[in-house]
Amino acid sequence: MNKGAIIAVAVVVVAVLSLPLLASLKKGTSSGSPPAEGSAPAAASPAAPAAPPLLNVQNLVGTVWSVKGFQATFGPGGQLSVAGTPLGTVSGTWAVSGATVTVSALGQTYTLQVSGNQLLADGQPIQRIG
Repeated sequence: MNKGAIIAVAVVVVAVLSLPLLASLKKGTSSGSPPAEGSAPAAASPAAPAAPPLLNVQNLVGTVWSVKGFQATFGPGGQLSVAGTPLGTVSGTWAVSGATVTVSALGQTYTLQVSGNQLLADGQPIQRIG
């Protein structure tokens, strides 16, 4: 292998390995390193739930929510049905952990926050339609 090919492979490996770090920085998550000495503590996220979570794995079953033109139905056993996609209705999964609801469909995973009896996506309420 020539020197140019080795450098090209090294650049590709570095780029691929840095993608998760870049994604976490884009989302504003911490890299795990402590804050610099003398720095002010980070402000609370504006998307933090304002009320204790009232939605849970028992009472989310059977609810229907409208978001970005899609209708998501939370079924029993963590089954999710999403209608209104270009592929029609697709299946997915959902799970609750405290004030966080994680939904997955078509290889995409989204994290929602629970505030009282509301679901929030990026800090914005999602409309419950059923």
